[in-house]
Amino acid sequence: MGNNYVAVLLLSALLIIYVLYCNSKINFISNIDDLYTYVAHYTPLTDRKAFMIKQLNKNKLKYEFMTDYDRENLTKNDLSTFTKDVILTEVSVFLKHINILYKILYNPYQYNLVLEDDVVLAKDFNVKLRKVLQKLPDDYDIMCIGNCDNMPIPKEEIIRADRTRCCDSMLISKNGAYKIINNFTNTKKLIS
Repeated sequence: MGNNYVAVLLLSALLIIYVLYCNSKINFISNIDDLYTYVAHYTPLTDRKAFMIKQLNKNKLKYEFMTDYDRENLTKNDLSTFTKDVILTEVSVFLKHINILYKILYNPYQYNLVLEDDVVLAKDFNVKLRKVLQKLPDDYDIMCIGNCDNMPIPKEEIIRADRTRCCDSMLISKNGAYKIINNFTNTKKLIS
C-alpha cells in the first residue's frame, strides 16, 4: 500500500507540473501579454490609421505605427540599394517592413504581429489569433495569417513553406526578423 501511495503522489506531481507548463502557454494566449503589433502605415492616409487604431484597441493589442520612409520622403541613400526601375510605393512599404524587423530584434516581446494599414481584422480576431499561437511551432520564422486579397487559405492549418503569398499580416519571430535583415544587408541590389 505504501508503494502505491508514493506512485500516486509522484504521478499527481507530474500531472500538476504538466498542467502548469501547458497553462503557461494558455495564460499567455489568453492575455496576449507577450505580443506586440507593428503597423506599416502611409502617413497621408489618416482614415486608414483611424480605422486601424479602432480595430487594434477593440482587440486590446499593444501597437505602434511605422511611418518612416513615406514615398515622398525617400532619400537617395534609401533608394541606393534598389535598381532604377523601382516603384516608390513598393520601396516605401519594403523599408517600413525592414525598419519594423529591426525593432522586433530589440523589443522584449516573444511574438510580433506585423500588419499593413489596410488590413481588416476578423470579428473574432483574438480567438483566431489564440488558436494560431497555440499551434505555432517554437522554431517558426514567419507565420502569414492573412488571406491576402481573399485568396483561399486552408482552415486552421499550419503549413511549412519556403515563400510567402503576401505581407499584409504576419507573425514574425526574432530569428525570422534576423534572417530577413541579414539577407537584405548582404544583397547588392534589389529589383522591384
